[in-house]
Amino acid sequence: MSTKIKRCLFVGLGGTGMRSLLNAKKLLMETYGEVPPMIGFLGVDTDSNVYDKSIDSKCGRIKLDPSEQLSISMRRGNAIAIYSVNKEHFSWIPEENIDALENLTSNGAGQIRSNGRFAFISNYQAIEAKVRSVVNQISRADYAYNPNYELMGGDEIEVHMAFSVCGGTGCGSFIDMAYLIRRVIPQAKVIGYAVLPEVFDAMTENQGEKAFIYQNAFGALQDLDYTMHFSTGKGQKINLDYVNAQLDAIGRPFVSFYFVCNRNENGDVYLHADQLSEMISLAMVTSAGELSGSLTSVSDNLEQVIREGQMNIMNKTAWVAGLGVCEILFRGKDLRSAYATKVERRLITRLLSNTCTDTTAIVDNWIDSPSVHIRENGGPANDQVIDFILPEKPKSELQGINNKQNAMPEVQNYLSSSLVTPKASDIEAKVQELSTRVRKELQKFLHQHINQECGVGLSLDLIEGITRQVDIFLGEMNEELADLQNNQPRLDAAITTAVNMLKDSASGALAFFRRGEIEVKTNDLLAKVNMSARKMRDTLRHQAAITFFNGLKGDLLVQYNKVNTIKQLLKKVAGDCEDQIARNSNVASTVQTFQIDLSEELLKTVSYDDEQIVVSDFLKSLKNIDFFNFDTLSSEAVHKYLYDYSYNLPSAVAKEAKTLDAVIDDMSTEDFYRLLDKAIKKSAPLLSEDCCGYQNQRRARPADSYYIGVRDLKNSRLVKGSEKESEGNRLTFNSLLSGGASVHFANIGSTERIIIFRQFGVIPAYAISGVMNYRRDYDSASRRYHLDVNLYRRMTGEEYDIKPKVEKDDSLELWVKGFIFGYIKWDATKNMYYYKNEKNGKRLHDFWMPLAMFRNDAFADFQRQLPTVRREFGEKIRNLRTQKGEAYVNQLLQQGKDNYYDPQTGNGVGQIMMDISVLESRGNESILELVEREMEFVTNK
Repeated sequence: MSTKIKRCLFVGLGGTGMRSLLNAKKLLMETYGEVPPMIGFLGVDTDSNVYDKSIDSKCGRIKLDPSEQLSISMRRGNAIAIYSVNKEHFSWIPEENIDALENLTSNGAGQIRSNGRFAFISNYQAIEAKVRSVVNQISRADYAYNPNYELMGGDEIEVHMAFSVCGGTGCGSFIDMAYLIRRVIPQAKVIGYAVLPEVFDAMTENQGEKAFIYQNAFGALQDLDYTMHFSTGKGQKINLDYVNAQLDAIGRPFVSFYFVCNRNENGDVYLHADQLSEMISLAMVTSAGELSGSLTSVSDNLEQVIREGQMNIMNKTAWVAGLGVCEILFRGKDLRSAYATKVERRLITRLLSNTCTDTTAIVDNWIDSPSVHIRENGGPANDQVIDFILPEKPKSELQGINNKQNAMPEVQNYLSSSLVTPKASDIEAKVQELSTRVRKELQKFLHQHINQECGVGLSLDLIEGITRQVDIFLGEMNEELADLQNNQPRLDAAITTAVNMLKDSASGALAFFRRGEIEVKTNDLLAKVNMSARKMRDTLRHQAAITFFNGLKGDLLVQYNKVNTIKQLLKKVAGDCEDQIARNSNVASTVQTFQIDLSEELLKTVSYDDEQIVVSDFLKSLKNIDFFNFDTLSSEAVHKYLYDYSYNLPSAVAKEAKTLDAVIDDMSTEDFYRLLDKAIKKSAPLLSEDCCGYQNQRRARPADSYYIGVRDLKNSRLVKGSEKESEGNRLTFNSLLSGGASVHFANIGSTERIIIFRQFGVIPAYAISGVMNYRRDYDSASRRYHLDVNLYRRMTGEEYDIKPKVEKDDSLELWVKGFIFGYIKWDATKNMYYYKNEKNGKRLHDFWMPLAMFRNDAFADFQRQLPTVRREFGEKIRNLRTQKGEAYVNQLLQQGKDNYYDPQTGNGVGQIMMDISVLESRGNESILELVEREMEFVTNK
């Protein structure tokens, strides 16, 4: 079954963002075995170094590739140089932060938000190009037809952006990055995840490292809150000056936004930012995957409730959400893998063992076998090699002496003839023949014995046993050769003596009478010559045998090295198995904080039955290679052959067959309760609210929703409980919840995970618990921690405040003064009230803007324009006082007071245009009430 997944771009800004990406990549690798091709990463940081941090996982060490990150660092002095040449484009930098550009170096932004933004703008083109490149990669058409994944969301791309609001890089660039992404990918949904400052305060005692975290956070919250109140329909925007481009950022930067603190409603506190990065990564990966596809409200709910405005407080839009995520995992394939690793280790042990059999008899039988037959010890009965090379006796012995008076030439001719001394090449050929045959038999012999239980250890023992025997044979050959060589001079001397004695007997006149003596001496000489011939041949035989045995020792060494290489490869793989088994025993170290892995304990205890491991079956399973040739492989290839066999054993397959639902169904009620309680607590949102007393001003409380993905709704114990409990008292997920939380279950089809995604919100930004404490640090600081001084001035000019605005109702005062000072009028030709609006009005109409025909409707329209009216009318009256003096203004006010309304004619400064009778007639009650209020104001002011 293919996995449902969305096209997603995960963006990390600064250190927090980079850590979140790293954890997200780990989760994807552990979930899918790879990073799905339709998911991309982009980490942006001002640190010039490649982000090379890594974390452990079930898939090994995980790190971000260079292609998944972009450094926007600047060398010391570059920022000031760029600023000096382009000052007009950097008017947004607060004056007090200009000198801080010196701190913008390859080591980072120095906790200065404007530094982070400066680095972003200076590298804007590279960032945009990188975003386009990653988007093009994850949008490739062939990914839509990947058989492993079912693509959700069509051409829509979700961008999940993680950072903190406490430092310089992420905190200074997140708004610009959001608008850049919206410009590059108009159809994208940009979702933000920001870590709040408390965790950074908790994790370090170095005051310098956290000097600005609360001030930066409050400034960032104000900047973001201001832009999150923008309306695309109304064209609300900010101008972005990127030196080479002037761009308008229209509307809200994010469609939804999550803030992450370090404390939840249970009082659990997380003291390291890495833990919060883990949760953010889990939320991002969850939003990209199965649960989000089954419950579209997970991704759309925040957008909907923000649009509806039910949770707004007075003039403050509720757009902030909190989240909590927990995964319950049981990976049967992890158990199968752990089982296979242990089997692999045991299989190696059994291959390496040398205790299966006694090698002595095997060695002797091989040496004495007809196809080998090389024993050379124990006397003439075992002269198997020398007899094969050359018979001891010549084919023909010397039978007589023709010239008894000079026998030496005949003796020498015989002893040097081929009858006694064969050609060296003939002997070499016999040695080569024997060596080739024995070498072949040795390989066959070792091949036979290595391919069995204890084969490697046995083969090494056999080689050592044969080598010991060969050494004995060589010893005998060398001793006998030495004796032969030592005795040869005596034989030569004896022959010379015998020749001389024969000569003496056969010489002279009386030789005829010494025929018997001559015969005896002739036979003695013949015996000595034939003895010498045999010894000469024996010497040749021994020399050739020594050559053969030395060659055999070389062959044995080659085979020993071959088998020993196999042994060392197996030992290397066994060591790797031991490391993996140790990791499985400490698997909790690779499990993230917000995961509950039910495989943990089972991984430690997984075991095998030795009878299930059949070495011969493994050897038969090898394809395209014989075990005897494993020495030609790498350790990785050796591992693969062993692991594949072990992993595909029926007993291993059975380990994977068990599902998470089956594990949960097997739990006792107490264990199931503990599991649910732990999961609910882990999924508690890391965000709480403090509405500062204004909570009654909203029409609805923030939603508290659980979105839970299970394999099968109808049969999940979380939904239906267990038959172990009574019908009316079954333990379910819902039964453990209190309060008004809503629970939404969905089928996600996964047999190995249950996803619990808890969403809290929305609330206005000021209502994040702790924000008013940030404000105290912000207000007491010598400067404002905003990324754009122009935006800050605009916010100030519009009387923006992060808190709800409690204003006195000055609409009636401005309405009356509008008539008195001539900024509101009745146009009788058009039967319409008009007011001056130099911001939105047109110069051709002298900036007059229509209100309504009826006075009460015109006043209602006027009230809706109060932010603009208040500024413009106030500025006009101040200018009037400056230009014509206080007395003039007071005179106008008095005239207005004296002549505001004439009941008889309806005329007057107030331009009510109804006499008293019309004003009091039926249907004009609302207008009469308004006029009464106006007259009361005029009279009392």
